[in-house]
Amino acid sequence: MSPRPDVLAPLVSTDGTLDVSRAVDEANHWALFQLSGTLDEGSAPQLLELLVAAARVDAVDLVIADLLQVPWIGGPGARCLEAGARATGRHGAQLVLTRPTLFVRRVLEVVGLAGLVTDEAEAGWHWSDDL
Repeated sequence: MSPRPDVLAPLVSTDGTLDVSRAVDEANHWALFQLSGTLDEGSAPQLLELLVAAARVDAVDLVIADLLQVPWIGGPGARCLEAGARATGRHGAQLVLTRPTLFVRRVLEVVGLAGLVTDEAEAGWHWSDDL
């Protein structure tokens, strides 16, 4: 049985629009961010910092952003995810997005980020919705 992931203290963006629950499972080489709220100009810079910090952990190869509880994403949020994908790649990790709402999925498609979306069941992941 593999050890449980380390659940880190949740964060709230300085503007209060995005809550971030975080877990890192070094044994399985992933970091998970469960996002709740809007991903916009107020919350995007902090999220980008978190994604890059996770990619810098030597044992992390995969950075997962769970978007199930993100009802809205603006241009700055989409640019944050694009920059996060580039930055994690520079650190030898991969950013994937999972469980976007229909609206968020459409935004990701329009801005050319649909390729980052991965179905958790197809990938063989499963986690509790309450980190």
